[in-house]
Amino acid sequence: MTLLEVLIALVIFIIISAAGYSGLQQGIAVQNQLQQQQQTWRKIDALVMLIELDLEQAKAIAPRVPLWDAIAFRGYSNEGAESFGELIKFTRGGYQSYLRSNINPFQRTAYRLREGVLYRVTWPGVDLPEYEQGIESELIDNIQGVELKYLAENRRWVDNWPLRFTPEESLSVPGAVEMTIITANDLSIKRVFYVGPPK
Repeated sequence: MTLLEVLIALVIFIIISAAGYSGLQQGIAVQNQLQQQQQTWRKIDALVMLIELDLEQAKAIAPRVPLWDAIAFRGYSNEGAESFGELIKFTRGGYQSYLRSNINPFQRTAYRLREGVLYRVTWPGVDLPEYEQGIESELIDNIQGVELKYLAENRRWVDNWPLRFTPEESLSVPGAVEMTIITANDLSIKRVFYVGPPK
């Protein structure tokens, strides 16, 4: 074998090795991307289930204090309507305990979107002092936006709830909530949740 043949074989080996390495790198990148997508979908599934459980337990009970929050169910069309990024806030039931009788069966619950992160906020009761901030838990990040609509009695969708801040409507809840979650990579997930027990 001549020196030229050795050089040609070496060049071919380098080309094949480079192609194989490039293919391996692409395979690893695709696998990482699929794992990230799978993790995102798991988080979205858990989020949807949590929102569904919360809204099924929504009650037409408004706080007596503070006065500015004396609304059973408050909902905005998007996070831009509130300084805290609050999307919805409502009274949730279902916390009776046979072990500790002092547990409040109702609590205030809210969902907030702030700087691309969706949070769930809970308060230990309904009538609370103004300085009570609630416990904020991070649910999912990389969220571009959330759009909400609320089903009124006449079967039409509205952007905000309640429609009017009258004593009667302050104690009302919508029939359903339509939620569209838009992720950072422009994936749009739309779900409709009943409010209260399914009708």
